[in-house]
This record gives sequence, structure tokens and C-alpha cells, in this order.
Amino acid sequence: MPSRILVLAKGFPPTTGGVETYSEQVARAYLRRGLEVVVLTQTDGPQGWTDRRTPDGSLRLWNAGGGGQLTVFARMLRAALKLRQDTDLAAVHSTTWRVGLVGDMVFPGIPRVVTVHGREVLNFPPGAGIAMRRVLRKASLVLAVSQATLRVALAASRQGASPKWVVAHNGLTDEARARASLRQPTESTVRVLALCRLVPRKNIVHAVAAVASLPTATAEQLDFRIAGRGPEQSSIQSAIETAELSSHVRMLGYVPDEDVPQLYEWADIFVHPHSHTGEGSDFEGFGIAIADAMAYGCAVVSGRDGGPLDFVIDGETGLLVDGNETSEIAAALQTLIDEPSLRATLAGRGKAYALENFSWNHHIEPVVETLTREKAR
Repeated sequence: MPSRILVLAKGFPPTTGGVETYSEQVARAYLRRGLEVVVLTQTDGPQGWTDRRTPDGSLRLWNAGGGGQLTVFARMLRAALKLRQDTDLAAVHSTTWRVGLVGDMVFPGIPRVVTVHGREVLNFPPGAGIAMRRVLRKASLVLAVSQATLRVALAASRQGASPKWVVAHNGLTDEARARASLRQPTESTVRVLALCRLVPRKNIVHAVAAVASLPTATAEQLDFRIAGRGPEQSSIQSAIETAELSSHVRMLGYVPDEDVPQLYEWADIFVHPHSHTGEGSDFEGFGIAIADAMAYGCAVVSGRDGGPLDFVIDGETGLLVDGNETSEIAAALQTLIDEPSLRATLAGRGKAYALENFSWNHHIEPVVETLTREKAR
């Protein structure tokens, strides 16, 4: 049986984004398992084949180049047809269902894996639902990144639960650095971080209002920094200024990926009071920023919706709040400020849980098991 796997990806670094990072991490995990990896994708740079070096080995990458969606799809389809003629593959892993259309059309006799992240199964052009349901129905294995994503994807695809549908949590952004990081406590200031897309359902305006509602002596102990950009940016800034919190609450704007670990290492508390309201058919499919914050030793205050419910266990690995209720966010912050021992306990448990459970090697294990079964036939 061949030991080569094809990764079909909507995007890939150096283009930045969640799916791009996911696709690279999955490809690198396959390399660590001793598989040869070929990637068909659209990314920055010229069209065609290149050899891409990673810390885990080299992979072969084909870039569709620039152009509209139909143009890129046609190019990827042609590249896949040519690849089918020249290359023996053990499996095809589509990192979203849309590129899974290529795998479905070109590689019908090869085990096909599709990852479901969350919002992409709820948001698609009119008529595309038929294609999505076909890709998920025909897949040999579907990886859902959380229980919440699994439920949504099963409903959207009109399928019942079966062994081919499995929950495979994402890995951490930088497991090695998170594992090595050490918390540097301060004597008086409690450092609070929010890092996310600044959209309504993240409820950062409510987090600012929560800080404003705290007793003055408590609020003065906080250094609250908000990182990210999005349509809520001006509303959040207005809330800070209206509440006269500028001395305690700062907006950092966009923070490059390479600087994010320093923020996690700086923060004592990570606030992410998301909900399912405010942005149409969207929800927190996994919550990689929350998982990363836990891995770096932050005490987490999380919304009680979506994927983070798989790992933020209220009172054990973090605190859960209704992100639409300012009073709940304020109560959680007050508790963590007043009880440093609880803050340290939650942070320690959260770090241990994240480092034990969130690994890209673990994430691809269901695929490796599928290939092992196929090889044994």
C-alpha cells in the first residue's frame, strides 16, 4: 500500500488564516508519522510545483496561483487529474468540504477524509448544500473539531451518527513553547487578555462593561489588553472611553502571529465570553485561542457555547459565563481577582489538560488508524 497522502487545502502558509494554519499543521503531523505528503492548494507565490521544507521534513506543494474561485477550482481539478495518473496515494485529506469536491470527483476509489471546522457547513452559496452533503456522505472519515461542530455538521448534512464521524480536537499553535512557558506573577496588578476577531458574538464590549461595573479598587488592579481587529473595534474603544477606563484597558489592534505567545505568557486571565448571537450562522467551532491560552497557563473565562465546552470545565479548568450577561463576566473576573489561589489552580489544571489533550499527532490518529485498517485488508 502506498505511503503517500494528498492534502487538499483551500489555503496554505505563507497565506495567513485559520484554515491555512490547520492545513500546514496536519501536513506536518503526517510527515512526523513517516508519510510522504503532497499538497494541492492556493497560496501566495507563483503557480506550479515547489518543494516546501518544514521543521518536520519536506513536502511537495502545488499552488493554483491567483484568480477567482472557479478558475482556481478548475486548475486544482486538472492538477488532481494529472496527479492521479502519476502518483499512488494512500488517502486524500480535504481540510474543508469545498476542496473535498476535488477529492470526490477525482479520487473515488481512495479513502477520503474531510475536516469540518464549524461555520463552513452553515454558510455557503445557494444550491451548494447539495454538494456539501454529497462530499460528507461519500467521505470515508469525517473529522469534526468538537462535539458542537459534530452536532451541527450532522444536522447540516442530514446524516445520522456513524463510526465514520469522529471528534478530533485541534492541536495547539505552538505546543513546545507553551509547554516550556513559565508564569511570571506580579505583586499587585492582575493582567487580563482578550484576543479574538472583534465581532459582536465575541462580546468584548460586554467584557469592558463588566470591568466598568467592578468596584473601583478592583478595577484599578487590572491591566486589560484587547488584541485583534474587526467591525466592533470602534464600539469597543467608545465603551472604554465612555467608562473612563483608558488607564486600565488598552486596545492593541492587530498582533502578528509571532508576537502572540508573549501576550499569553504575560496574561494571568484570558477572557473570551463568546456566544452564538450577533453574526448570523456562526459559532465557536473549537476555540483555538482559548486552548492556547490554557496551554500557556492563563486562567480562562469562556463563553458557555460551542466547541470550548469540550475542554473548559466550569470550576475545574476555567470559568464559564453567559457572554451576553455583563454581570456573569464581572462576577468571574471578581472571583479570579479576589482569589489568587483559585486563579492559580484553574490555570494549572487548564495547562495540564491542554498539553495532554491537544496535539496534532492526536488529531490525525483516526486517519492513521483508517489507513492501517485499509492496509490490513
